[in-house]
Amino acid sequence: MDTDSPARSARYAGFTLMELLVCMLIIGLLFSVGSSMSNALEKARAWQITHQLGSLLNFTRGSAIQYQQEVTLCAVDESGECQRHWADHTPTVFIDKDRDRRHDLNEVLLRQAGRLGATVSLDWRAALARPYIAFKPDGSTNQNGSFKYCPKTDRLAIAIIVNRGGRHYLGGDSNGDGVVEDSRARNLQCDGA
Repeated sequence: MDTDSPARSARYAGFTLMELLVCMLIIGLLFSVGSSMSNALEKARAWQITHQLGSLLNFTRGSAIQYQQEVTLCAVDESGECQRHWADHTPTVFIDKDRDRRHDLNEVLLRQAGRLGATVSLDWRAALARPYIAFKPDGSTNQNGSFKYCPKTDRLAIAIIVNRGGRHYLGGDSNGDGVVEDSRARNLQCDGA
């Protein structure tokens, strides 16, 4: 009798329990490495956006002092109007001569940055629900507020807070729970709230 017949070898085809456990271990390691790599990329992007926004705030404030004029920073849409949701629009620094809070073609454009896109949200919340920040010639502003940057998870959210003096700083984590807080020491929530 032939022990290597096609019928007999088909009956024993498959994985042993040990082979299956090794495969599961390898798959688990791949998912773990992929997840931590994705998390690291999200953190790097968050800090890049934070740095870019901080540079825009500093540039706007410095321009107001340099030109001794009010200078506006906002995210403009295609018509030049300032919008509250910055990820979908173009962050723009300009001298708003007529103070209508929109960049008109006859107004001096000082700087523009690229859009972030729909994978994250970046929203500006300020006193009186103004969608812009206007710096005065002394570098101060009539409004205080904060940017809320939200990637996929609250644990990677960032708050950039602007005070009336025109200075900005990052929100901290005073209660040590791993979630950044806003200017009122409340945990940032990135679920659209």
